[in-house]
Amino acid sequence: MIRRLAVVLACALSGTAFAQTADFDTLAEGTNGAVIIDNGIRFSNVDNALGPGPGNAAVEDASDSLAGYLGFSANNCMGFGGYSEGPGAAFGRFASVDIESRDSANAARVELFEFGTETVTVRLDAYLAGVLVNSAEVQLTGGFALAHHTLELQGETFDKLRLHVDPDTGDVAFLLLDNVQLALRAVEDTDVATDTDTDDPPHTGEDRDTDVIKAVADTDDNGTGDTDGGTVHAKSGCGCATDAAPQAAWWAVGALAIAGRRRTTRR
Repeated sequence: MIRRLAVVLACALSGTAFAQTADFDTLAEGTNGAVIIDNGIRFSNVDNALGPGPGNAAVEDASDSLAGYLGFSANNCMGFGGYSEGPGAAFGRFASVDIESRDSANAARVELFEFGTETVTVRLDAYLAGVLVNSAEVQLTGGFALAHHTLELQGETFDKLRLHVDPDTGDVAFLLLDNVQLALRAVEDTDVATDTDTDDPPHTGEDRDTDVIKAVADTDDNGTGDTDGGTVHAKSGCGCATDAAPQAAWWAVGALAIAGRRRTTRR
């Protein structure tokens, strides 16, 4: 039986099928070249705004420079260009970097730390099969003051992220990155818009609630032919698990305060 449902996506992050975090803390400080991989998250196609050719990324010990900042987990983060040996961080030239995982996701979060940047906009664009599906942006404050920003997006499934300076606002920023998170989170179906659902037998076809990962009890058909009752049914091929209970949208990062003088270097 094919039936019309009133379905709207609440886009509520009610559970986590998987979550990955790149915090760079298990990697050795130093210049790592054009590619860095941490906890299954791949950073590549680095552009340092220095002309053609692949740019350079580095693992940077920032335990002095970023101590006490929310969003930073000691000791390491990701830098660009060169690096400053020891706990004082170098804020290198950044234009763009691609961020990918072996799994698709629908939520992402990136912690940015800037110093010595002109006023520019940094964008986090999400792509699925090469098509832009979501985006978030932040305007950097500029000037010779250290500042922290969080870029976050959620909702649309993606297989690639591109973090970059918006070329309409400038060509370079001086950044460090930490705690890059990717997750596939359940989306609740609140049954108030329109799509199609195959319910004979219940929820076995690829076309059932095609915009829903977490099924909830449907009330629009007076119970006829509908037995999901709120039980999670993962759609075939979506790569998502069936979480039994909601989890917090994001875990809180407790930054380690390290005593001593902060030393900040721009490169």
